[in-house]
Amino acid sequence: LGLEKHYADLFHMLAGHHIDFDYGEEQIMAENHRFSKEQEPLLHVGEASYRIVVVSGMLTMRETTYDILKTFLADGGKVIFAGELPAYLNGVPSESYRELLELGAVQVPLALVSETIREMQKSMAGAEKIHVDAGGKVFLQTRQDDTAYTAVLLNTDAEHSADSITVHFCAGEGYQAQVWDPESGKRYVLPTTEEKNGIAVTVSLEAAGSMILGFTRD
Repeated sequence: LGLEKHYADLFHMLAGHHIDFDYGEEQIMAENHRFSKEQEPLLHVGEASYRIVVVSGMLTMRETTYDILKTFLADGGKVIFAGELPAYLNGVPSESYRELLELGAVQVPLALVSETIREMQKSMAGAEKIHVDAGGKVFLQTRQDDTAYTAVLLNTDAEHSADSITVHFCAGEGYQAQVWDPESGKRYVLPTTEEKNGIAVTVSLEAAGSMILGFTRD
């Protein structure tokens, strides 16, 4: 129960601060990872790319994962240990994680993980393209492919609507905002206002409601 609460707390801290993330599975990472550092250090797993890795709530870690983090740090990547360091490596008691701290990984209390991520992001080359002005009860997940940027908004309040949510899209000029209806497959263009680095759109969500926004040049 303690571990489940830890993961639930971490999820709500990240999602409530509109920090997009995926969970890493160690076998998948071992078989499908690569590194790049053309503009900034990136860890790629399959088709996804990551600038920051958060380790939290792990009692033991596979050596393959440890080696990935070690190489990522050596390339200049960012690794955060939120809470206690793992106590085991491949199931054997180990102090090896201290070496990752010496390479530049940081260890912070779980309560400070979101703040730490935001501070790291300020110094990174690729700024977040989508962010929202909304409270912690509205979750945000974003994706980018060759044709569009997408944002999924979720109101976690089952009793109250979330009104006048401003979504800022900062990827340059020439884009329009659309609502994508997953049931019908239709797309509806939304009115926007111009901003310095892009556009903004204001939307509302009903109680427990969700919305898919697409930003495209079409």
